[in-house]
Amino acid sequence: MRVPQGERRRRTLWRALLGLVVALGVAMGVPGQGAAQVEVVTTLPPLADLVRQVGGERVTVTALVPPGASPHGYEPRPSDLRALARARLVVWVGAGLDTWLEPLLATARDAARLELAQTTPLLPSEEGPSHPGRGPGAGGEHDHHHGPWDPHIWLDPLRVRDDLAPAIAQALAALDPQGAGTYQANLARFQEALTRLDQEVRALLAPYQGARFVAVHSAWRYFAARYGLEQAGSLHEYPGREPGPAWMAALITQAREAGVRLVVTEAQFDPRLAQQVAREVGVPVVALDPLGGPGVEGMEGYMAMIKTNARRLSEALAGAAGR
Repeated sequence: MRVPQGERRRRTLWRALLGLVVALGVAMGVPGQGAAQVEVVTTLPPLADLVRQVGGERVTVTALVPPGASPHGYEPRPSDLRALARARLVVWVGAGLDTWLEPLLATARDAARLELAQTTPLLPSEEGPSHPGRGPGAGGEHDHHHGPWDPHIWLDPLRVRDDLAPAIAQALAALDPQGAGTYQANLARFQEALTRLDQEVRALLAPYQGARFVAVHSAWRYFAARYGLEQAGSLHEYPGREPGPAWMAALITQAREAGVRLVVTEAQFDPRLAQQVAREVGVPVVALDPLGGPGVEGMEGYMAMIKTNARRLSEALAGAAGR
């Protein structure tokens, strides 16, 4: 299979950076296993907050992808490799989302690894509106896609409560047995907070059961399934590649036939295509953010991110009902 030119450039960069970090590791040494805090690296900001909620003061956490950036095709920096070299635990989503991490894991050769997609049942990836099983164009190659499974598991608070957070607690306890009691107590408190969060989101979205929307990319199916909504299509089946005219036309037709009430855009994507679809279908646009993170207003932590997105959806659906 031919490797795309962009992928070859990334691999060359990774090899060079890996060599640099290995050299730095030899020169600087790696922190001992008796360190007071467990150093954790995650790929995404919301995963970092999950680790903080469970780990409390016994952990320090670094998220590689900064707030506002897309995890699809992320280009690692030398600072990311230094963080991985220090890590005792690496946490990522998997299921085709953060595949750029895979060649970097050699840097974290002594770290435990937790792929969260292995801890919970997954939904199959969404197919396109008129080209089932294909990208948004007439063939060709693409650099980034999710594969057969939808990786956006963290957007379902009850999956976090029942699957992801317990897996994090177990991984931390295995590395730090003296902190096992603390991790379990933190987990229990976090699970109670997630139950309350779920109840708040249900109350916000209860009046809009069955409402359909189109998303700029297929991030919201777990959230929609949990709260009685339906993601009826997406502009970018493969993030990082612009949809072609045939894809757009099929999506607009599908959106009209499905009676969608909103088009969802995201901070990580150019909103112009979403706005075009919304104009063609005659529905409003709402801006959501599946990542949030430090410095993102109203979305500093995981729970605030979920709550703010739910509130924005509720307000947009209320406005759409009055059109």
